[in-house]
Amino acid sequence: MTNYYRVFLGSGGKFADQALEEGWVGTGWIENADLTGRFPDNWKDFNAEFIPLVMDHDGIRSKVGAGLACGMTWTLGRGIQIGDVVVSSDQSDTFHIGRVLSDYEFIQGGPLSHRRRVDWTGQTFRRDQVSEELRRSLSSGNTISRLGQHAPELDAFLNGVPGQITVN
Repeated sequence: MTNYYRVFLGSGGKFADQALEEGWVGTGWIENADLTGRFPDNWKDFNAEFIPLVMDHDGIRSKVGAGLACGMTWTLGRGIQIGDVVVSSDQSDTFHIGRVLSDYEFIQGGPLSHRRRVDWTGQTFRRDQVSEELRRSLSSGNTISRLGQHAPELDAFLNGVPGQITVN
């Protein structure tokens, strides 16, 4: 089963050009820690181990905020699967659609060092081309958010035929 995610590529999409050119999505929490082999099946176990590190390293004072950062890092590292669809916006607010090609990778010294390789399909859309419901989901403030409820609409864009669906 394919899952669908929106992934921010840095604040305001500042790493989008590089990610689109090099073929990846990523997140930057606990950026200097290689998490290879450290993603348990349950995100709660990951959070229990890494919330203190995120609070210390990333300066997040709230345990809830650190938990959200950990949850997004776990989602990128373990929750997203090969073949899942990702949507990311660039700095001009154009959304790019890709398919995940790899398991988690750690790129020391690169921006958003926790990454997954992606095949960016070349299919894009803008906010004014999607349903109000998808537009709201794309505006979520989280680094990573699920978009599965919008699968038919995103599949239409992915397949290059957005006009062939009816959006209520």
